[in-house]
Amino acid sequence: MSAETAGPTVPQASEDTPRKPQAGAWHMPLLVRLSAGLLIIVSVVALLAPLLAPYGYEETDLLYRLKAPFWSPLSIEGHVLGTDKLGRDLLSRLLIATQVSIALALLGTLIGAALGTVLGVVAAHRGGIVDEIVMMLVDWQAAMPFLIIALSVLAFLGNNFYLFLALMGLAGWETYARLTRSLVLSAREQGYAVAVRALGARPLRLYGRHILPNVIGPLIVQLTLNFPQTILLETSLSFLGLGIQPPLTSLGQMLGEGRDYLLTAWWLAVLPGAVIFFTTLSMSLFGDWLRTRLDPTQR
Repeated sequence: MSAETAGPTVPQASEDTPRKPQAGAWHMPLLVRLSAGLLIIVSVVALLAPLLAPYGYEETDLLYRLKAPFWSPLSIEGHVLGTDKLGRDLLSRLLIATQVSIALALLGTLIGAALGTVLGVVAAHRGGIVDEIVMMLVDWQAAMPFLIIALSVLAFLGNNFYLFLALMGLAGWETYARLTRSLVLSAREQGYAVAVRALGARPLRLYGRHILPNVIGPLIVQLTLNFPQTILLETSLSFLGLGIQPPLTSLGQMLGEGRDYLLTAWWLAVLPGAVIFFTTLSMSLFGDWLRTRLDPTQR
């Protein structure tokens, strides 16, 4: 058979042919999509809580105390989720409490991430005695339950909003410091970092513009995993009466106030407890999925 009558030649794939990226590399399972949707709803509620609240969260009416939510025949018009022991609208208080708890957890997580990242970079850059001191502090906080530290500080120094926020920021910083130190030590030996140092770049430029942008992925994942822990810490301290103080409210404070009415008005504790549970669960599921996507070794 001649070359003219031969059929069309099928091109063979060579080893040099670039591979197409996997289409489902960032596919979200159904449970993760539900978690992301719930987190979006919680974020919108936290941002718009004062506008969404039908009543002032401090408004009291003792004539309508401990009224049931809408599904009960004992409910009253205008209070969808009922009222608490002082006749305050539970929906309004739940919206404001969600805003306060999410804001505290977010600020605390960001402060801890910034502190730990800076100390991790300093430890990796300086080495020697500075590295040993930073890692000694990391080991000390990792070995000591932070709830005990927070209880001790609040018992001796009293409670105020800024001290409480500072405690939220100190929770978990050691995880970021240890992770950042290991990532920076590894990145410093990469070719691009060696080249930048050879060109005479200063440490601030080396770490700020070259190394940290290349190791930011694991730090973002760690932030999503630490966020639920910060929420639980805030709610635990507020539940014990050492966190947010009246007239301001939070999810932990509402949970603590409702524990005395579990038999007669269970919704006072169950509703804020449900918000805490589903928010932390959703963030944990989303953070675990994000870690799998950003870390090739987890795929």
